[in-house]
Amino acid sequence: MGTGSPRPYTWAKTWARLGHDVTVVSRHWSGNEKNWDDYIQDTSIQTPLEIEKEGFRLISLPFKKYAYPKNGFVRKADALISLSKGTLEREVDTMQYMPFLETLFKKEKFDFFIATNPPWNITRLAYEIHKKFETPFALDYRDYENDVILPLKPKLSNFRKIEFQINKTYMKSWGSYASLIVGASEPINNYVSNMTNVSGIEITNGYDEDIFSNLKDHPPFEKFTISVLGYLYPPQDLTILFNGVNQFIEEIGNPNFHFYFVGVNAIKEVADKIRNNIPSKYITITDRMPQVEALEIGQRSHALFYAGWTNWRGVYSAKIFEYLAMKKNILIAPGDNYSIDDLMKKSNAGIIANTSEEFSKALKSWYRQWEQNGTINYEGNFKIAEKYSRQNQAKILINRIEKIVQLESV
Repeated sequence: MGTGSPRPYTWAKTWARLGHDVTVVSRHWSGNEKNWDDYIQDTSIQTPLEIEKEGFRLISLPFKKYAYPKNGFVRKADALISLSKGTLEREVDTMQYMPFLETLFKKEKFDFFIATNPPWNITRLAYEIHKKFETPFALDYRDYENDVILPLKPKLSNFRKIEFQINKTYMKSWGSYASLIVGASEPINNYVSNMTNVSGIEITNGYDEDIFSNLKDHPPFEKFTISVLGYLYPPQDLTILFNGVNQFIEEIGNPNFHFYFVGVNAIKEVADKIRNNIPSKYITITDRMPQVEALEIGQRSHALFYAGWTNWRGVYSAKIFEYLAMKKNILIAPGDNYSIDDLMKKSNAGIIANTSEEFSKALKSWYRQWEQNGTINYEGNFKIAEKYSRQNQAKILINRIEKIVQLESV
């Protein structure tokens, strides 16, 4: 399960516990999706499915994939025409849900609703619902999107430059009707809030304390194990990781060591790069797996790895907060000179390695501790982690929403 689901899911169950009547509307997910092609396939259900789940109502809707033209030139022309009309990201089109939502909002009275991005076209869906029913709403930006909402953009093709400007124009227009901007980090929140001229609040992705309180204890791996839980992306700099691991292996000499890359098979380009740069006897690369299984691997590991987004402001996923919740030493390589580095300094939960030498040195230090004691020392401040539980973040958000609803009702 990716961050897109657990973030609003934890909000819903927390708000339901606080006595609110919560309805969640989402496209249907089977739970077996492993990669992007799976995510954009037609759903198995043909009609809406409604269930009660942990105190809130969940409505799952069928999804119909858009078939792009096969010819490359025609495909780009089709995309540009669609963009010019405000139809963004057709492969994950949410506007197909407008008829259902119109019926739902006519039938029931909602005090407030939240649309969580991406996909970016959900901003238009929220705007259309608000325009028709005048229900106040928030736009949540739960993750980064490197050429849409962050000012530090990479080099773009001419097509992507055009797409970026069109996206930004529409997002600014539609987003200005929101009552609140919610950002998963302060820079994201500030950027979108300034763009739309709507007040914002930082609500981090965080971790689900319910899941961690129910995790069973498992013995640590027999080998000294470091793990990364979740995706690594092609733009991320993995050079320090590769060189640092190989330097560590060479200096120790056939160490009793293993590195788990959990879920990384979902991005073949990255998985292949890892296989080509680290000896196979030291690595395991897995497909996506249920969250609890992934966390159990993290729990059994001796340390955890996180690749920062160098010089990108405010890019941290739920992964880093889950790492904090596991009370494990974290090896950051490289640092980001911003949010991740600051979080590590506050929590004292990890080491930032900006060179392969620093990476290898950290691994060697922990490995020697493990050889002597069977474990490694952890000196992190868990009070910092508790602040970032999704339950605590959900309470902060609902307090802000309640104030907005009160003002709207006056």
